[in-house]
Amino acid sequence: MNPKRLVVLVAIALVLGGAAFAAIWHFGRISHTTVTPPESIPPALPTIDAALIDLPAPHTPAASAFFDPAKPEVKELHRLNAGSGGETIAFTPDGQFLVSAGYGDNAIKVWDWRSRQEISSRTHAHRINDMVIAPHGDGIWTVDAYQHLYFWTFAGGTVGAGKQVGKDLGNVPYLAVSPNGALVATTSFDNKLMLWDAKLAALIGEVAMPQPLRRAAFSPDGKRLVVSTNTNQLIEYTLASGQGRWLHILPVKADTECSNVTFSPDGKRFSTGHTQPWVTVWEAESMTYQRWLKFPMQAPTAVTYTRDSKWAVIAVNRNGIYAWNPDVHEETGAALNLKPGHDFIRDLAFSPDGKVLASVDDSGTIVLWSAS
Repeated sequence: MNPKRLVVLVAIALVLGGAAFAAIWHFGRISHTTVTPPESIPPALPTIDAALIDLPAPHTPAASAFFDPAKPEVKELHRLNAGSGGETIAFTPDGQFLVSAGYGDNAIKVWDWRSRQEISSRTHAHRINDMVIAPHGDGIWTVDAYQHLYFWTFAGGTVGAGKQVGKDLGNVPYLAVSPNGALVATTSFDNKLMLWDAKLAALIGEVAMPQPLRRAAFSPDGKRLVVSTNTNQLIEYTLASGQGRWLHILPVKADTECSNVTFSPDGKRFSTGHTQPWVTVWEAESMTYQRWLKFPMQAPTAVTYTRDSKWAVIAVNRNGIYAWNPDVHEETGAALNLKPGHDFIRDLAFSPDGKVLASVDDSGTIVLWSAS
């Protein structure tokens, strides 16, 4: 072959190859169809009684805006010292109390957050890995490092006796409770997804998953369950049918696990947080990926939404708490003013009326924030 012709052919091949590579890279970041899921169809859920899905959720109070985006000043109201037991926090549905639970001292603590007083506590037999308050406010669910699921009675600000509901949940368990309080889902790094009937305190069934699991979230209407894995993949389940589908979190890398999943209260948006500095936002009804926010060098440790669903609020390691308009690509809210002493932020929680934000760090310091 003529050497000049050979050079031309090689050049053309390189150009075409480069173009093909660029196209694969580009469309692989924006299309769900270019990545092959580990299995075409996720394992099905066990059959769930329709009444558990359709049971109405308790009425929630009307939510106020947390701050005025034109004047996003947020001030510290006061601090609480939960000690080593403050890694997870939640307001009670009536907004009267704040509950903290932690891995460090095995304790559930109840706070009158306005007077800054701890009003009751209960020691768990094991280190608490996650905690959720029942939507009706009559109990508290916990999972622990020894793979147990517990339910604790709760009334008048007092934590009552705890009952072991289940065991052998798998390592590093987390839990989610449906909006009507009828279903509990537990996930673990041992590939276990377990569903529980909350009223009967009984296991509905267990699903062996192809990947280690992280967090789970029920949709606000209680019809779907989204489960995150230790990769850039989610599983969305329709509870009525038990069928699921794989979703790919773009543009997150395959080895970046999903450490946080959350729906906005109005059910219109869904977000993920990751072990690398990424937060994504989705249109929740169709679970269509929309956009991302990337933080320099720091991973988000907690992601939630304001009660009016207009802002995603994100804790970024030791770098502060950010308010993000989920309709745009760039971060649009200034970092909230975290005073010295607030360390690695573990969790965020809004009061039911949306006027107060609570944050907790790994030293057990709880800070209450308000823009009013």
